[in-house]
Amino acid sequence: MSKTVTFERALECAQRLRPAGCVEVRRFFGGHGLYCEGVQFGMVMKGSLYLRVDDDSRSDYEQYGAQPFGYSTRTKAVTVTGYYTVPDEIFEDDERLGLWAGRALHAARNKFASRARCSRGAADA
Repeated sequence: MSKTVTFERALECAQRLRPAGCVEVRRFFGGHGLYCEGVQFGMVMKGSLYLRVDDDSRSDYEQYGAQPFGYSTRTKAVTVTGYYTVPDEIFEDDERLGLWAGRALHAARNKFASRARCSRGAADA
C-alpha cells in the first residue's frame, strides 16, 4: 500500500474518530499515528487501524479475534501488545468505533501518566 493511500486512510480514520475528541494525524514509522492532545492512542499501518489497549480492554479485542500489531525484522518477529487491530464489526459502526477510540485514548493517557510518574520518581531519587 502506498504512503499516499495510508495517509488518506489515516485521515479517514481521524475524521470518523472526531466525536471521541480532536484527532491529529502524524507520520509514524511506516504509517501514521493518531493523537489527541499530544497523546498517541492509535495508528494506521498498511491500511489497518490499530488502537491502544490496556489490561481492561485487551480481552474485548481478543473476543473478536483481533490481533496485536506486529512486524518482522531481518532477525525476528516483533509483537506490540499495546495496539490491536480494530475488529471489522466495530470499525463499520461509527458509534461503537467512537466508544472504542475513547477507551483507547483513556488507555493511552494512563500509560503516558504512568511513564511520567516513573520518570519523576527516578529524578526524585
